Amino acid sequence: MTSAIHAILVGINDYEDAAFSPLKHSVDDARKIKNLLLQDLGADEGSIRVLENSDATKDGIMEALQSISTRAERNDAIVFFFSGYAALSDENDSEQQVGFLCPYDAQSSGGLSDKSLLRTFELLSKQCGNNITVFLDTSGDALKWENPPSCVVIYPNQASEDDHGGLFTSAITEVLQIQCSKFDSIALTVEAFAERVESIIQATKGDEVVVRCTGWNIDRPLFNSEGDQGHYALIPGYTQKDGGIILKAGAAHNVKSGSIYRIFKRNIMLEDGFGELPGQKLRADVVKGFTAELSFINETATKLPPFFYAVEDPSIDAKIASAESNVLNGIYKPTPESKEEEADLTLVEAEGKIRYIWKGLDNDIKITDRKDLGLQRKTNCELTMKRSNTNLKKPTLSQWASKRITVLVKYGINEDSEENNSREGDNDEPPYTEGEEDGQEQEGGNGNEE
Repeated sequence: MTSAIHAILVGINDYEDAAFSPLKHSVDDARKIKNLLLQDLGADEGSIRVLENSDATKDGIMEALQSISTRAERNDAIVFFFSGYAALSDENDSEQQVGFLCPYDAQSSGGLSDKSLLRTFELLSKQCGNNITVFLDTSGDALKWENPPSCVVIYPNQASEDDHGGLFTSAITEVLQIQCSKFDSIALTVEAFAERVESIIQATKGDEVVVRCTGWNIDRPLFNSEGDQGHYALIPGYTQKDGGIILKAGAAHNVKSGSIYRIFKRNIMLEDGFGELPGQKLRADVVKGFTAELSFINETATKLPPFFYAVEDPSIDAKIASAESNVLNGIYKPTPESKEEEADLTLVEAEGKIRYIWKGLDNDIKITDRKDLGLQRKTNCELTMKRSNTNLKKPTLSQWASKRITVLVKYGINEDSEENNSREGDNDEPPYTEGEEDGQEQEGGNGNEE
């Protein structure tokens, strides 16, 4: 578990060069983030450093970032916040332009380029782990982050503010104050956090402001390198001010009109699971390209939270038998569990591997077109097996099996059929076995399961 949080917070209202028009709220924004870390997230004041105006020189910012390595333990949370100007270099060729953040002395010493910042975060991650979160309350599109492995970067495509400060900073504060009481228990992935920040800003500014997030680890909990990834099957959704319910998936994601969805509070598992809302089910009424409009299937359902997650309710129930009960814990938990002789699917574990024995269901739809069958299998494998090569704790054999069950239950794929076993190039072995340590690759593999 993450044990501490370290932060470098930069706010610049007044620049050394008069060519920079003074900003009104950047210093206050940095102070807001400091108060948030101290009062709401339980950070230690000695681990937070605020650089304001003339203190926020290029050398001052770089020295502050580099100094974290002398006091941070591995996998501590590291936060870099910047509120000020960002700019592009003067090259005529857009491909040659370099984006940079503008420190106080940008005119005399040059800016902090995206490449130099990424090199700094890369060195810091090698010493302290890649639990590094970068917040930029500026026009972040000026910089090219290119999905860095060392950190996650969250920023708006354009800077915007009201009389109370930067809208991005205000939204960050609002989401975190609602979501958590301590930084190492935030039940939000980085990506989900960015989506909520964006929704708050767009309620004021409309769709012109887009909040972006990038980095290898945007699917893990914010400020927590050791937490579980967000569950791949849970689709984000939100409620509109007029009462409309929107699912962030549509026809392009194979959402069908009339499909029924179960509702959850989050996509990260805690002690009470994913926080399913009992009795709350939604139906897809209007399906568009990338979104769908939902409605309650019963009139007694209560109000939804502003943000939620949904998963399609399986159209069939499968009886699954396994000697190890925790293998059956997943989003599509089979009902009911049964004895082997009664099961549609039996799981047998031997020598660190799991074998699936599928007997089929009475109402199985038989697919005769081999082309369609291959496409369906490919899609299912992508849903269950795709994992990026990150530093996250690797899943146990039981967790891996649970993900495979999800697809078997939902689609009724015959994993033990002669056709399935003859697929050229398909590796049906689990990516990891019980007892493997983090960072150890499966024998003969390259660390990427796709």
